[in-house]
Amino acid sequence: MTKNLFESYMQMIHAQDYHGTDDDMPDNFENWITNIDDGEMMEYAESFSNALCNKITERVLKYSTPLPEWNGMTAHELVRNINFN
Repeated sequence: MTKNLFESYMQMIHAQDYHGTDDDMPDNFENWITNIDDGEMMEYAESFSNALCNKITERVLKYSTPLPEWNGMTAHELVRNINFN
């Protein structure tokens, strides 16, 4: 099973400021993530959402050209308005 993208993102964030040994990193990550408050988690989630949206936008632009049904929206706006329901 593939790893959750958000979990991978959070591990990357944790690793940027981690200064311990490789052996201790998984335990340190678990301790770090369980001590994040709701506001900080929301900031990480928004940052992750923006980064993911930017990656999707890059792919949309790489493999397509604007279509009339985009109604003047940029690729970024189009991706941000996707309804997954």
